[in-house]
Amino acid sequence: MPPCEPKLQRKRPWDVRDVDANDAIVDFRNASGAAKAAARLGLVIEGAPDRRKFKFRRVDSFARWLFSFGGEAIPVAPESLVSEFNRLLDDTRTLYGASA
Repeated sequence: MPPCEPKLQRKRPWDVRDVDANDAIVDFRNASGAAKAAARLGLVIEGAPDRRKFKFRRVDSFARWLFSFGGEAIPVAPESLVSEFNRLLDDTRTLYGASA
């Protein structure tokens, strides 16, 4: 019988790093199927049905993941995540010549 291999825990890109995890609060607005599925990955925040709490280590990766939902997942906290998300938004607007 082959030896048992340890069960590997799957990591998301924003979780791969050897630093303490940060907490994020994310608003899910008019969530489509993909955003609804993403919201289920976070922890429910009592009294805030459209908000979820996530743990992350890599602010850049987590911000890009949220950005991929096209405005249906907006970070509320921490400020470092909100700033990175807004930077991605500004860079995208600049790239495509879009105004606010």
